[in-house]
Amino acid sequence: MMYGAFVHYASRYNSDELVLFDVQLLRVFMKSTSSGTDLTVNDGTWHHVCFSWSSSGGLWKIYDNGILYEDGAGLWPGWKLHGGGGTLALGHLPHSSCDSDYIYIGKLTSFNMWSSALTASQVAQVAGGCFSGGDIFTWNTTSLAMSGNVSGE
Repeated sequence: MMYGAFVHYASRYNSDELVLFDVQLLRVFMKSTSSGTDLTVNDGTWHHVCFSWSSSGGLWKIYDNGILYEDGAGLWPGWKLHGGGGTLALGHLPHSSCDSDYIYIGKLTSFNMWSSALTASQVAQVAGGCFSGGDIFTWNTTSLAMSGNVSGE
């Protein structure tokens, strides 16, 4: 069972293109494939988490506070995330209604999404607040549509 889905991207082709969930031990879910980590982000301290994935070889990396935490290969090599008409939801799984098991409870800010994998140096810059926003999605609270018990801090 998933808990605390804080990033969910769905396309017209797949309702779960990309999901980052479960703040007990961070999990990544891409197109019906789940990859778990032992990274705990609900320990009462602030974390800058970066998930990086490359279609070439299916290479993925998880960074915590700008430092590589875990990596692997073979996660959907050659596949591309579908754009054009997709839906990005932060804080819940859109198809889960209001089931509290799927709603993220915590703080989320400065979410960005890029069309290519960042280098380790770029991830460190982002974690330090010294890098511009993503080219697919840039955190900008003036353009976010909020619903439920949320604030745009």
